[in-house]
Amino acid sequence: MESQARSESSNSSENEIPFFPNHLLSEIALAFAILGLIVVFASLFPVKLAEKYDPLKPPQILEPEWYFMGVYQFLKTQGVEPMHAVVLLSVLGILLILVPFIDRGTRRAPRDRPLMMAAAFVVILQFLLLTGYGYATPGQVATFSDPTFLAMLLVVNGISVAALLLAAYRQRRIPRGGDLA
Repeated sequence: MESQARSESSNSSENEIPFFPNHLLSEIALAFAILGLIVVFASLFPVKLAEKYDPLKPPQILEPEWYFMGVYQFLKTQGVEPMHAVVLLSVLGILLILVPFIDRGTRRAPRDRPLMMAAAFVVILQFLLLTGYGYATPGQVATFSDPTFLAMLLVVNGISVAALLLAAYRQRRIPRGGDLA
């Protein structure tokens, strides 16, 4: 029995590739290949620079980059005070940092933590829809009396509430330790 265990351990060690230098060199070669592809594509398809800025003729509508568009649209919404928006976004950022301390389950699969997945889905959905709405209505201020904005807000929040309720129901069905029976 001991000889069989020794032979299995020797077979597994023979099949293993050492990290240094074999695996490390293959990873470095892959990194250089990807870098080469990026250089080739950057030289074949260069990005054109925007027109030179003229301070005497500024652009009519100033918009932020895409990653700030959702926050910009939220700040642009009529009825939302800037201080309230800053506090809400700060709280969301702090909650994002605290997620590993809040969700301390033993299981790591996303289907085993439905409440956190639903919360992430809600935040991402709100951000994407505010970003899309910001690009669809450049320079306009969103109001809660606008039927398009109100309909989008109601649909998104309805989907969000349904996702959170479904996740809370699924979370209740999972045992405390996170192990599924």
